[in-house]
Amino acid sequence: MKLRVAVVSGLMTAFSMSAHAQSSVTLYGTIDDGVNYVSNEGGGKAVQMVSGTLFGNRLGFKGTEDLGGGTNAFFTLENGYDSNTGRLGQGGLLFGRQALVGLSGSFGALTLGRQYDELSGEYLGLLEAGDNFAGYLGAHAADVDNLNDTYRINNAIKYKTPDFHGFSMAVLYGFGGVPGDFAANRVISVGGRYVLGGVTFAAAYEKINDPGVGLLGATSSPSPSAPFATALPTPIWGGYQSASTLQIWGAGATYAIGNATLRFVYTNTRFEDVAQTLNTPYLGQAVFNNYEANGQYQFTPAFNVGLGYTYTDAPRAKYQQVNLGAQYYLSKRTTLYVIGVYQHASGIDSYGAPAVAQINEVAPSSTPNQFLARAGLLFKF
Repeated sequence: MKLRVAVVSGLMTAFSMSAHAQSSVTLYGTIDDGVNYVSNEGGGKAVQMVSGTLFGNRLGFKGTEDLGGGTNAFFTLENGYDSNTGRLGQGGLLFGRQALVGLSGSFGALTLGRQYDELSGEYLGLLEAGDNFAGYLGAHAADVDNLNDTYRINNAIKYKTPDFHGFSMAVLYGFGGVPGDFAANRVISVGGRYVLGGVTFAAAYEKINDPGVGLLGATSSPSPSAPFATALPTPIWGGYQSASTLQIWGAGATYAIGNATLRFVYTNTRFEDVAQTLNTPYLGQAVFNNYEANGQYQFTPAFNVGLGYTYTDAPRAKYQQVNLGAQYYLSKRTTLYVIGVYQHASGIDSYGAPAVAQINEVAPSSTPNQFLARAGLLFKF
């Protein structure tokens, strides 16, 4: 009897140690802080401390469990925060950046929860200046194409294929959650990438129903006598948020040669069936075309410089933006960096007023021009 108990106890101990060895949970995060100088923000110059600019501040937990047969269960819980105030980001959500659970294996990966779409995820967004050396400041006009992940997708299920000789793709479906109306607030997003030597091609498509209410945080429905109240006021495209659908597609390529990397990105954003509101006349359809070319050069393993230009053709306005960034790696975890952004606007904005410049995540200028310079420190853990 004693021998039997000892054997059972030993087997249980061995099983416990094995299960522990096959599972893991990791705490990770970043903190990015620095000082911005803005030439014109609401009519005056500004010098401000701003966090999470080159790389969004985050604190996250990742866990995996080996289920056997090459299949793993995993989860990610990740929040954003402001290191200057301690406040949560993404509108105060506890895990506003990501909150997902999934399975992965030879079949690819299946995830459920709050997730990035295929524009800002690991496909098209990785080719723009903002994701490489200019941070959120380098986004296309007010991030109208979401390549800088202004929003994430709630109630989403995503499938990502394994890599097939350099090709991979992902499909995301976001449930609207409206009883009796399966299409309301629905999101469909598709992205793909092909890597061949030093060349990478990427493309993505997204369709969002009822973007103002379902995605952008509107507090009221649009009407001719009332404004359309949303969480993202911007003269660049705020007047079009009453659209019944938002469609975005884009494609790009990157070419690496020696220490240099060249990239080109094109996106097309369509606000369909824009309704008349107090802030904007009825337009029916508002289309934005973004053209970006950027390049980056690695002078040493610890130092690189990037330069990019973006031209945005809006319905009645034009926006031109130059992005400059330099990064110096003090270590694998710590980076010193500087960013410079200049934007020039012309024409008429989405509210029917003369267009003014507005660099992403900065208050609009009172003139057609705006310049921003930033020096920052990024630490990853």
